[in-house]
Amino acid sequence: MAKCPRCQAEVSDKDLRPLMGENVCEDCYIKLFDFTKECDPWASYTAKRTMEQQGAKLNADEQKLYDLVKIKKEIALKMAAKELGWDEEKTHKQVIMLRHIDFIKTKVVGPDTILSL
Repeated sequence: MAKCPRCQAEVSDKDLRPLMGENVCEDCYIKLFDFTKECDPWASYTAKRTMEQQGAKLNADEQKLYDLVKIKKEIALKMAAKELGWDEEKTHKQVIMLRHIDFIKTKVVGPDTILSL
């Protein structure tokens, strides 16, 4: 038996799933994975076109994350969440939105997701 690092539930080792550098239970995996897709070309196209045509701006949370990445040049997702006082789920959702409009890039280095411009 193993313990999920997120919810502390006791689960069998075979029921753990890798996500964002951790092995989490299926319930946490589904919650964290969400239905927001990271690689969604249609969403990227739509988001960029909307921003161009309507002059849309980043919301406050997106702007905070973008500014942090701009200052740091590169920062791990977990560290960004910590510096902003957010949980990783909220940070991950903001990363997805900023990736859709090509404001930030991500790369996986070992167990960490690294954010950059």
